[in-house]
Order: sequence, then structure tokens, then C-alpha cells
Amino acid sequence: MRPEPVNPSRWLVVVQREQADLYRHLEQRFRDIGFVQVLFDRRQGDRRRQGPRVEPDQRRADRRQPPTAKEREQWGLFGYRLVFRGALGLTPRRGSPPHS
Repeated sequence: MRPEPVNPSRWLVVVQREQADLYRHLEQRFRDIGFVQVLFDRRQGDRRRQGPRVEPDQRRADRRQPPTAKEREQWGLFGYRLVFRGALGLTPRRGSPPHS
């Protein structure tokens, strides 16, 4: 029995770009599970542009966090990583349990 989806697309499976076979396998495996989305890692370094600074009260805190040593090790071993998307598609802070 599969768990009931908490919210559509709540889980992302991010696959390394050079792992096309793994991507196809995971895409096929999770195709019928509506709350899981499989995608290739699109990151290419830090894409932020140097430009005029925005006043701090006009922007949210940076949601991106550098990966832990364990996350980097798992990324290298498995070729993918799981990302839980909380309410409104935001990733919760590390150490925060996923809530529905």
C-alpha cells in the first residue's frame, strides 16, 4: 500500500546531469506517483549577478543552504538526492521535521 500524497509535487528527486540512465529509471518508477517529481540538476555554479544591492527588508532570507558532508557523499554515491518541498514549495530548514 502506498502512502497517500500530502500535497502534489511535495518530493523532488534531483538527478546528476550525467546520470541519464538513472534519470530514465527513476522517471519511469515514479511516473504514476503524483507527489514525486524527477528532474535533472540544472545548477551551474552560483548564477547570481553582481548588481545593485536590494535593501534587506525587501528580500527574504536566502533559502539555499550548502550541502552537508553527508549530503555531498550521498550525492556522489547515489547520483541523486531527495528534496522535500514544504508549504508553497519551500524547502524547510535542516533539522525541521516535514509536516503535512
